[in-house]
Amino acid sequence: MIVATIWGSMSDDNSYNSEHSIKARALEKKREDAADFYDEVAGRDNGKTARFLNKEERDRRTGKSTDRKTQLSALDILMMDQTYASTYKRVMDLLAGAEQEAQTAIDEAEEKLSQTRDDLSRLQNRANTLPDGTRVYQDKNGNVFTEDGNQLQEPEAEAIVWKTGSPSYDDYLNHKKAVSDWQVYLDDLRTYQTDVLGSARDRISDPDTPPSQEELEKIENDITSRNPVSAKPRTDLEETTERDTQPSSDISVPSL
Repeated sequence: MIVATIWGSMSDDNSYNSEHSIKARALEKKREDAADFYDEVAGRDNGKTARFLNKEERDRRTGKSTDRKTQLSALDILMMDQTYASTYKRVMDLLAGAEQEAQTAIDEAEEKLSQTRDDLSRLQNRANTLPDGTRVYQDKNGNVFTEDGNQLQEPEAEAIVWKTGSPSYDDYLNHKKAVSDWQVYLDDLRTYQTDVLGSARDRISDPDTPPSQEELEKIENDITSRNPVSAKPRTDLEETTERDTQPSSDISVPSL
């Protein structure tokens, strides 16, 4: 009788409807559900019908969604990395500041170029001229040159009667150089604005193929190292003429 009772108890514990079996099946079901859930989240096909995520969410996770609102761009994914996000923000801030600085410098350079051209024109109007209208200038050593740099020889040079206040050749060359330097500087600024800043803006703003961490650092270096503004190109024009007979205008020129 005792043996039968013990056998009956063991039989009850191992039966399909026993409390032990029911708990074991429930635990196994939870494990299977968890595995299925993680497979669906990861987009893995386990051969089972999806049960936990709706179709829109499954498509988004597997990249099959056609609704852009449910898709993360490549840039969004990269921005999840704290190091990348920090670099991206730093470069964007640097770019915005450089764009504003470059435009301000361009506006100033355009004004300075116009000013130096006017100064050169006024100087040319004070110059001596030959009978054919060619403007001539005398250097501090008494040599006479045309605007093209050709030196006049005697007796043609000796025949010139110099006007009071006519500019010297050195003064003319300095004003001419000022115009040239401002033009070169302005061209450099415009190239920097287009080729460096414009290209950087286009590259950084692409959400589908964003720049890598290394490319961001290169863009950052280019913005800084290729910036003409940081060269501080403007210096005062040195006085090279005698003010009593050949006055010189005080203007600023870029030193490139």
